[in-house]
Amino acid sequence: MAKKSVRKIPRMVLSIKGEGSPDPDLLISNEVFSEAVYKEAVEGIRDAIKNKALTAILFEVGVSEYCIQIEKRDWISALQTCLDRFVEKEQYEQCIEIQEMINKIK
Repeated sequence: MAKKSVRKIPRMVLSIKGEGSPDPDLLISNEVFSEAVYKEAVEGIRDAIKNKALTAILFEVGVSEYCIQIEKRDWISALQTCLDRFVEKEQYEQCIEIQEMINKIK
C-alpha cells in the first residue's frame, strides 16, 4: 500500500503596495508569482493523486484558514496548462512527469 504523503502546504503571502484596489492582471503577470503557482499546482495534484484525494491543495493564503485548491475534475486541464508553461520554459524533465500524471488520471 502506498504511503500517505505528508506534504507541508506552503503559505502564499502577498504584499500589495500602492493606492486603489489591487490589479489582478499585474499579479498574474508577475514571474515569481506565476512560477510559484505552476509549481504548487503540480505538487498539489501529485500529492492528491498519491493520497487519492478529491481536491488538490496548492497553498494557504497568508496566515488564514483559506486555501487555494483544484477539484479533481479540473486536474487534467490544470496540468495541461502547467505542461504548456514548462515546455515554453524548456523544462522537459518536468514535462515528462506532468504527462505521466495526466496519463495516470485518465
